[in-house]
Amino acid sequence: MGKKLALPEKAGEDIKTITGILDKWATGAEDVMKDTFGWAKKHKLLVLFFVGCVALYRYWLSEGEE
Repeated sequence: MGKKLALPEKAGEDIKTITGILDKWATGAEDVMKDTFGWAKKHKLLVLFFVGCVALYRYWLSEGEE
């Protein structure tokens, strides 16, 4: 019964490979988020204008379409 539940011989290598891939993706995602928030900080007025336009359309202009 113990052999049925045992992991394959290369399971450790596979786990290290998957962990490495996930670390690379997490680092990449973190860099994208840092860049995005950095850009948003520099362009606050543009971000506020865009969010205001989306809110205006979403809550006031599209009410007649429902």
